[in-house]
Amino acid sequence: MTAGDQQRLDLPVPVADPMESLEALSVLVVEDNRSDQRLIVEALVEGGVGVDRITCVETLRAARQALVQRPAGCVLLDLSLPDAVGLEG
Repeated sequence: MTAGDQQRLDLPVPVADPMESLEALSVLVVEDNRSDQRLIVEALVEGGVGVDRITCVETLRAARQALVQRPAGCVLLDLSLPDAVGLEG
């Protein structure tokens, strides 16, 4: 039975546990400051993202390569990188 069928029949629709979806989320962190990278990774892990699902790189060029090798569901991009500034990134 689909969620739409359940709604039409006025049955409760099960809601996915948001923590489960975060565990499977792949995140690319593009940050050239190592201490900022570490803080971001800690916050992501505390929020429920699996540490093995986080990739960190320091340049826009490396980010492009990382996305080819391992697509990400979320990209956190520093807007001041050695090879890109602002919205150019």
